[in-house]
Amino acid sequence: MSTSDPFVQEFERLLEKIPANITFRQLQFDYRQVAFLMGMKILEKFPEVLIGPPPSLHGNAPRAERSGGPSPGPMPSPGPVADGGPTIGPYPHELCKIVCVLIDS
Repeated sequence: MSTSDPFVQEFERLLEKIPANITFRQLQFDYRQVAFLMGMKILEKFPEVLIGPPPSLHGNAPRAERSGGPSPGPMPSPGPVADGGPTIGPYPHELCKIVCVLIDS
């Protein structure tokens, strides 16, 4: 059993407690609150998702200034980690777009 299974199961139990007479607008508002809180918790645990990796150990100057060439685009995802799961990918992460869509909906 993965470490997130108990969390997901508890969340599913909470979802069963949604009142039968709730309006669509209220449920949509509640969903946005939950999405926001979950996004904030993710960012608390993994701030590098938004701020990116630390500067290079070769100096504080941007890469373009050190090499004399243009700065490359976003960092590519390093690929799957040893357990087969995805890694935190390009910066800013896709999570930023998702949070914006959820808040705008």
